[in-house]
Amino acid sequence: MQLSIAKARSADMPDLVRLNGVVQNLHAEMSPDIFRSDWVASDLEAFWADRLDDQNSEVIIATLDNCAVGYIWFEVQTREQDALHLRRRRIYIHHIAVDERARGGGVGAKLLDQAEFEAERAGISNVVLDAWASNAKAQGFFGARGYEPVNIGLSKSLAG
Repeated sequence: MQLSIAKARSADMPDLVRLNGVVQNLHAEMSPDIFRSDWVASDLEAFWADRLDDQNSEVIIATLDNCAVGYIWFEVQTREQDALHLRRRRIYIHHIAVDERARGGGVGAKLLDQAEFEAERAGISNVVLDAWASNAKAQGFFGARGYEPVNIGLSKSLAG
């Protein structure tokens, strides 16, 4: 089996939409008060078209024997120095998705390696991401690859 990693193109749109459904459905299941379960493919196509055109975003797709099995979407973020913060550049990973049939085969690790490679190539030494507190699998995956908690978000729902 041949795994390949390449920059996503507009021709990959059907695969991006399909694979994004994996992420979207998981998020909607974990947090139905935040994420849409009634997503529409044409809306996702417009969303991904914008990401593919964004100079600061990168979408990488993984194919196994010519079948798309995963993607990673990350963004170069720059924060200028201000009264409170130093200037910083970082790679922020928005999504990583792997088709359920391809999990456990190194696809996610290879995609993460590619994002880290792109960071190093751009002279960026910080790669960040977040995982939902209820997603223990994602936390385990990232933790096993050296990612550590930095900031813990807290939430309180108020009766309204």
